[in-house]
Amino acid sequence: MKRIWQLIIIVPILVGVGIGIYISVNKQIQISNNNEKIDNVFGVASSRTAKISKFYSFGTSLNVEGKIEGISKDNYEGIRILVTDGGDYNEYYNAEAYFEDEVLNFKTQEINNSIDLENLPNRRVLCISKIKTK
Repeated sequence: MKRIWQLIIIVPILVGVGIGIYISVNKQIQISNNNEKIDNVFGVASSRTAKISKFYSFGTSLNVEGKIEGISKDNYEGIRILVTDGGDYNEYYNAEAYFEDEVLNFKTQEINNSIDLENLPNRRVLCISKIKTK
């Protein structure tokens, strides 16, 4: 009788652990696939790292400010912020830019017309600044 009670307790625990492992492995595979999609979209683009100095929300808008080093003012034409999931969802937002020495500073333009949080898909997205150069 004691053996049956032990099985009744241990079997659901083992099933729960198995389901937990399956869910975490499946989620990691989805993240990996999402990263591959993003690499496919931007695989040929040259990349630099932007340092985000400030991000804040105002109502349903997400605003970002940051800087990118090593961009020449003579070579710069424009900047836009791209929010993508690497697949179907691609939204561009305008950004203001100004230079201090060899550093390009940027920020989303308008408080209520920046990244719209209500329209973002319910999955992982990536925020990328696209710079147009001569």
